[in-house]
Amino acid sequence: MILGAGAFAAVVAFGITALVLTDPFDHGASASQDTGDHAAGPTSPTSTSTQRTTKGSDSARPSSPSGGAAADEDAWRGRPPLAVQAQNLHDVCGSAYFDGTPDQYRAAQTAIPAPPQNAVPLGEAVEATIQGRTQQSVILTGMRVQVTSREPAPTHGIVVSYGECGGGVEVRNFDLDLSRTPPTYTAKPADNFGKVTPAVKFPYKISLSDPEVFKLTPVKGCGPNKDCTYTVTLQWVADGKTGTTVLDNHGKGFRDLNPKDLPAYRQDLSAEGPSLRKVS
Repeated sequence: MILGAGAFAAVVAFGITALVLTDPFDHGASASQDTGDHAAGPTSPTSTSTQRTTKGSDSARPSSPSGGAAADEDAWRGRPPLAVQAQNLHDVCGSAYFDGTPDQYRAAQTAIPAPPQNAVPLGEAVEATIQGRTQQSVILTGMRVQVTSREPAPTHGIVVSYGECGGGVEVRNFDLDLSRTPPTYTAKPADNFGKVTPAVKFPYKISLSDPEVFKLTPVKGCGPNKDCTYTVTLQWVADGKTGTTVLDNHGKGFRDLNPKDLPAYRQDLSAEGPSLRKVS
């Protein structure tokens, strides 16, 4: 739901599951019911990420500190007002890198058409649920993407496409460009079962009962034949104080692998059983 420019409070969610927590803000600000749409500005198996809030003297540092005592006074202190869960989004259709032969791929599969557990999904999106701990609004003011490692992609193995694509849950879409320095993100509209969800821009508002689902997709990776990891930092304001929350997949970062020169296969399903067909 999109709000007018006067409404400031945000939920970002790249996920489906919302966290419902009832403990109040440490600042003791009175909770208030918050209704309305989320956007406060103009139109615009799973690996769970840690919620890590940048701290200094038990306080969250502002995303753009100006230095000195004034910056410390503006920083949130105590327990963050956000509950965050982030995870890779495993699509029912997609492609994966596998370090082995087609026969080894088939032998390692435990569920058809899902790839083996040791395969690496390609172009996988990250989804997160970001929710306020109380009905007091939190303003999500921005987001920062950072590439934390960049290595050559593997030169051996295969790439396998699998599954049949279908509909999913309604989300807000953001496209990531990891090839730029620094990486960028762009809000994109989404077609959810014939209903167009418009592109939205920060700021967004969140509260205990007012979450939003965001989906981040690396449409441009770190480059051809590159293997990189990245993190996402959320910037927010609550009760007049600023803070940041880092989504970093338990410190490992989210992986984006882009092998371009490996043999490619398609998994076909037939009455005789699944098989891999070479496509390039």
